[in-house]
Amino acid sequence: MIINRYLLLALLILLSGCSILGGREDTPDPPVPPSSQFEWTVDTLGGIGTYPHSVEIISENEIWLSGLFYESNYSNQKNSAYWDGEKWELREQLITGESGNRSPQTTRDVINLNNELWFFSIGSYRRIQQNDISTDYIRAGTARGSILQVIKRDSLSFYLVGSNGTLTKVTTEPLSFQFIETNTQKTITAGFFANDTLKLVAEGPGGIYQIINVVENHAEFELEDTDDISNPIEGPFIDVWHDGSRWYYATNAGVYTKSNAGYTLFTEYYAHYLTGNTPNDILITSFFGSLVHWNGQVFNIVQNPLGTTHNGPLLPPADQRITVRGVSFKNDVVCILGRSSDTQQAVVWIGKRVKN
Repeated sequence: MIINRYLLLALLILLSGCSILGGREDTPDPPVPPSSQFEWTVDTLGGIGTYPHSVEIISENEIWLSGLFYESNYSNQKNSAYWDGEKWELREQLITGESGNRSPQTTRDVINLNNELWFFSIGSYRRIQQNDISTDYIRAGTARGSILQVIKRDSLSFYLVGSNGTLTKVTTEPLSFQFIETNTQKTITAGFFANDTLKLVAEGPGGIYQIINVVENHAEFELEDTDDISNPIEGPFIDVWHDGSRWYYATNAGVYTKSNAGYTLFTEYYAHYLTGNTPNDILITSFFGSLVHWNGQVFNIVQNPLGTTHNGPLLPPADQRITVRGVSFKNDVVCILGRSSDTQQAVVWIGKRVKN
């Protein structure tokens, strides 16, 4: 009976993970913050007159660009570019226009949705579904103005936004287009969807940017009161992003978060693009290519391949004058798409994270 009692005690100690001598549990090591260091490759694409628009990372060996690309100076027009992990290739996406003719129209945006690739021009789309390709003119999307950007909603739907308050919800299975009244003539320049809320950045007369909230309730959409710059926040809104728990707003004066208590300054670093993987892995990119990474503990300035460290809305030195057109950040890969004002070519940086 005594032996059984000792055996039972030993078993309980083993199950609880305690040592007989110390009587304490092992504590796990704290998580290692994601690295803020990246190894970069830089490529220049297109001839004079090239104008890139957006970038979409599918994997480190598959990246797509939208825009207008000339193989030589103002000739041999292409409207997309593809990265296969080693090199870039300019490609042609034939898109049906309003007249019914198919041509390589300038693509404004590209997204990967449920393993389907979508290219969008001002008023049309090209859908690549494995080996099946469809293309058409989007009359619902041009009820007011031009399509300038695509905002993902979920694996089967997205929003088209653009000039004159254009906002169209697209459902892919079955394919349908729902024009949404925004009661504004402003140009919608950016947006993000999370927690059944679509937040849009709209530019009005005089460059005043506002936030428009579109809240989905079943099949209905309700417009909230517009948040304008009368709120205690410095600088116009430029971009908006959500990390899964809270909203972030990019302005000329820095990045703010918002809660029921109002706006809180997250960082004074100037941001034109906000993107990230988690609340502890956020990349802040300025209009001229300076990069700041938040790893959950500290902000780290990321040395980009051009050596750009300028941070702010003012014009940087001439040798750093690359304007950023799009940013994509997925897992350990970041792709920054820019345009050189001097050479009028696309400049693409691909960064692969150096693990800690």
